[in-house]
Amino acid sequence: MYAGQKIQIYPNKTMQKQLQDWFHYARFCYNKALDLRNQRYKDGLSTSYYDINNAMKVDKPLWQDSTKRYSSNVFDKAVKNMDQAWKNYFNYFNKLKLAKEGKGKYPGNKVGKPRFKSRRLHSTQCTIYRKNDYSIKITSRISKTGKKSSWLHVVNGFYDIKMAEPLAQSGKIKEVTLSRRASKWFASFSIELEDGWELPFKLDPSTVVGIDANKMHFDISRTDDKYKNSTVSQPVKKLEVLYRKIQHYDKLISRKRNQSTYNFRAPSNKYNAVRIKRQRAFYKIQCIQDDFLHKFTTDICEHYSTIGIETLDSSNMAKTKIGKKIYRSLFYRFRMQLTYKSKIYGNNLVKASKWFPSTQLCSECGYRRVKEEKLDTTQRVYHCPQCGAIINRDYNAALNLEMYAAGDITHDW
Repeated sequence: MYAGQKIQIYPNKTMQKQLQDWFHYARFCYNKALDLRNQRYKDGLSTSYYDINNAMKVDKPLWQDSTKRYSSNVFDKAVKNMDQAWKNYFNYFNKLKLAKEGKGKYPGNKVGKPRFKSRRLHSTQCTIYRKNDYSIKITSRISKTGKKSSWLHVVNGFYDIKMAEPLAQSGKIKEVTLSRRASKWFASFSIELEDGWELPFKLDPSTVVGIDANKMHFDISRTDDKYKNSTVSQPVKKLEVLYRKIQHYDKLISRKRNQSTYNFRAPSNKYNAVRIKRQRAFYKIQCIQDDFLHKFTTDICEHYSTIGIETLDSSNMAKTKIGKKIYRSLFYRFRMQLTYKSKIYGNNLVKASKWFPSTQLCSECGYRRVKEEKLDTTQRVYHCPQCGAIINRDYNAALNLEMYAAGDITHDW
């Protein structure tokens, strides 16, 4: 089993420059491999990963800058990423072809052909994989004041990088992705857990919960000491302040672009300062959302063995008038986190179809509203015309998802 962890790192100025060179080098190798692959395909030659890798290594003295120190590890991983991008495209295309013939299900998100990466947008990360016991390792140091800290050693011959915290899991590090965002540096680890790893607790198999995803909040079907209210909301006030800041920064950037039309490729220092402020605001928003989602999904996986959720088509929902709120409601990230955490904790994640009428069913008697009786988005209370039950619309949907996950609702819409 594999686990991942993202940790902030503090490289010195020399390593910051070196990491930025590796980021540009990874992007350049990816584009070079993609161009070579396209050319070999036109010439009828082999386009496998090993043939392209070997062909690039032969001509490496011609295109690689000999005045800078690069890692062959970065080169190999960049070419591997290009090859994997083509495999993802062909897998999507084959699944789509089978689905049109009625031989399978339609694939999820659309995957297009690999494209060249721009210097301005895609020079922010690189991945280094484990070649031997000395390529990636973490050491501990004790300062003069007695404070213990963790340091990351990536490639021989370069400075170690201080980490904000040690790894939470013990195991073999398979690869590490170094990245930069909003003037901050990060290391994302892929860790192979040791054999015999088990959770420190066991789940009660009789516990079932349903979760209904809504705009900026989630509704759960169980209320206890942890969730006295069925609604769990995002920190909306903090997010709204940051969204207003981003709106202000967008206006400033737009004005500065208009003022420097002829010199856009060399923006001023004030332009860069506003751009960095905007990046930091986006980073804070992501940190707040990730903190909320991780705490919520982890708590759900630790307390309930069976979890029922809806498979919402967020891409089409975002095309409506409330598209901005749909994007901020984290539907996809919520489902993604529950999916991988349920595998780690051993939960049974039941995903209802997007056609499941969770809001139109009565959780008391099972009556379904159809045609003219259907509730629209403005009606927040469910009135059952059959049994007379009056219940909150979102809480009623969460109860229906719980019954669907438990098997009490067997109809497949």
